[in-house]
Amino acid sequence: IERVRGEVFNLSSGENLSVRDVIETIEKALNKRLRYRINNTAINEIPRQHLNFTKIKKKLEWEPRDNLRKISKKIFEWYLDYFNNV
Repeated sequence: IERVRGEVFNLSSGENLSVRDVIETIEKALNKRLRYRINNTAINEIPRQHLNFTKIKKKLEWEPRDNLRKISKKIFEWYLDYFNNV
């Protein structure tokens, strides 16, 4: 799209997830418990953060239709299919 050529946009579902939230979502999508460790060694780390998609909404009228919890299983199925056919 010529009118936004060279611009950078954040694409996001608008969710505000912790690392633990993401891990739990992935576990559900895989139907498997994951082994992980959270070190808690970061100083002054922001506990929750998300991308802001206001710019792409204004310029291209784009909004997310889904969120990570809703489509995570589809994402992993796509990757499995892709890597099984490479």
